[in-house]
Amino acid sequence: YLLTVSADLVREHIRMIAQLDKESIVVGHRYSGAAHEITFCTQDKPYRLSELCGVLAINDFTILNAFAFTRKDGKVVDVFVTEPVDRGDLMAPEETLLRIERLRNDLKEVFAGKLDLDAATRRHAQRWRRVTRAAIPYTTQVKFENDTSDEYTIIDVFAADRPGLLYAITRTLSELGLSIARAKISTEATKAIDSFYVRDATGKKMTEGVKLAEARDKLEDAIVAWTAGK
Repeated sequence: YLLTVSADLVREHIRMIAQLDKESIVVGHRYSGAAHEITFCTQDKPYRLSELCGVLAINDFTILNAFAFTRKDGKVVDVFVTEPVDRGDLMAPEETLLRIERLRNDLKEVFAGKLDLDAATRRHAQRWRRVTRAAIPYTTQVKFENDTSDEYTIIDVFAADRPGLLYAITRTLSELGLSIARAKISTEATKAIDSFYVRDATGKKMTEGVKLAEARDKLEDAIVAWTAGK
């Protein structure tokens, strides 16, 4: 975290985390060059990262890169560098404020069980498939790394980028019972290159060959299904 985030942003994140005593979700925004940097602070729970990714998607933000961190006290600080998928330039400040408020409200609805995020994200993806060009057909790859970290298995995913793809990947990781402690998300042209630091339901690394094979199969199937609109 400290190698990734500047001192000024660390102070801002601490200020945001302090607000979690009264709020279930705190959303921050700043301009990052020609992009929008959106930060979420909330309490970690199963499917939390996929919820953040899904709400960004249904509000027409495409994720260029991101860093997701989970603190030892269970609070998450997730930073997404995004751009509006429906605009070629920065939004006016008034429109930006409205979209950030919609993000906050939609997340509260999701947390309260009042918004079916899976259905909403699928509708969003179908809508944009009809108006955007197909991505270059990269071969989907899922790789596991157990030597770099003593605490986590690192899952690297390479795939053709699609609207809502990150939601589908992170949701599948949660369905596998994996806890995502850190994530690094990046998009190069139309290729998604994502890394996730995970532990299993027992809090340990994934070391069994059967579990690794199952995770690879489910991730690849989820990506193929999402790309096909299923």
